[in-house]
Amino acid sequence: MGRYRDKTYYVVQSEYRMPELVWQFGLILFAGFGDVAPSVGRITISTVKPTYGFGIRFRFDELEKVDFRMDVGFGKGSNGIYFDINQAF
Repeated sequence: MGRYRDKTYYVVQSEYRMPELVWQFGLILFAGFGDVAPSVGRITISTVKPTYGFGIRFRFDELEKVDFRMDVGFGKGSNGIYFDINQAF
């Protein structure tokens, strides 16, 4: 949504994938953190914003490895449900 914007940012994210958990469905867990600042010198740890969540994947094309995905994410003062096709990264 562009809630946090500035000239400099950093983000660290990790994802654990459990593909083909049941039939063509998989599960993922993710967590990360990041922040924005007007310049590299103004980045501080005290304002870091964490995020975490989980997602469900449905593989509808095994040959091309195309997934429909739904993620539920939680962050500092917000949450959301996201739908997409293919992996986030």
